[in-house]
Amino acid sequence: MSSKRQNNKKSGHKASKQPKESTTVDEIEADESSIFSPIYRKITLEETIRLTAEELGHGKINDSCMYHLKRKIGNKCTNEGFIVANTITILERSAGIINTRFLDGSVNYKIIFSADVCCPRPGDILPATFVDINPAGILAEIKESPLNIVLPKSLHGPNEQEIYARLDSPDSEDHSKTLAIQICGAQIRQNTKIIKVMGKVIGLLD
Repeated sequence: MSSKRQNNKKSGHKASKQPKESTTVDEIEADESSIFSPIYRKITLEETIRLTAEELGHGKINDSCMYHLKRKIGNKCTNEGFIVANTITILERSAGIINTRFLDGSVNYKIIFSADVCCPRPGDILPATFVDINPAGILAEIKESPLNIVLPKSLHGPNEQEIYARLDSPDSEDHSKTLAIQICGAQIRQNTKIIKVMGKVIGLLD
């Protein structure tokens, strides 16, 4: 299963600003409201939907296409990331093409739609909450997101080791602070509801 991303120029979707390679703690503390990357980005995608002869008989083609879109890709991961079902909006629908593969009266429609998609990129900076720390690293979360976040000690450079050490204590008061984390990599598995993320802590915010 793979939704095709539409060309930005054609769809009118503006390319997101590319993240900086590195950000200092001072920069985060000075402007925490704008330094964070969006957790969800609205993008335009393309998907082919097959409607049965019975569904075509009801006459509500857009409603049927929306139903199948949400079942096929809503609230799960595709190649593009985790797609939020209730943000899917159909933008264009092609003329129907008779499905010659099944010969059952079904028709295929090419659907162009927009949706909010979670797909963290290397270099993105996100606000997270401390969950635990174990030999694998710091475990963190962003509530109401599909991200499963691990922050291994090995990814923290000299500038971040002090922050890691402050968190590496069962009684640390810093556990209640917001973690500014920088994404180093993400693993997306299709048809699942979780994106595994690895990164590092680059700042603590009250």
